[in-house]
Amino acid sequence: MSSPVYNGVRSVRLGIPNGVTNRLAYSTVFQKVTIPANAPTPVRLRYAFLSNGPADGYDYRETLLLNSSYKYLATLERRYVVGDGKWVLRTFDLSAYRGQTVVIYFNVYNNGSGTQKWGYVDRVFLGGCSQTVLGEADDGPVLLPEVETPGPEVGGVTWDVYLPAVER
Repeated sequence: MSSPVYNGVRSVRLGIPNGVTNRLAYSTVFQKVTIPANAPTPVRLRYAFLSNGPADGYDYRETLLLNSSYKYLATLERRYVVGDGKWVLRTFDLSAYRGQTVVIYFNVYNNGSGTQKWGYVDRVFLGGCSQTVLGEADDGPVLLPEVETPGPEVGGVTWDVYLPAVER
């Protein structure tokens, strides 16, 4: 989608937006990636998500981690709450998965009745940092600089990027 975007040119829409007939749907995008065994810790998955739609207790958005055979490993997040239409940065520590090939799986589920949920994913980043950079988050310090595009060299800190952002 060219709008809305968090940063750059495009985002990915998941779910069923207003004006489209509600139906049972899993709206999914995923990427398989290998996290090197010697990746510096922490290995962070970071992305921006904009959520829309009311909460009915049935429809949800989620971020899962699957193994290389697309079997379930972990739920990073599942949210049934009302979408507020604001971009939120989400960060998860995937250091425990070093040396593995994993699938990062984003999904919005609609059960086909009642309300509908949709959202947008943008600026997906997976990487490690060999130096500590402290920032603040709601749940305490995080080891990520507040930059739009982490890359090999950001603010004097070297990042190893395993899943770079894709621009079209």
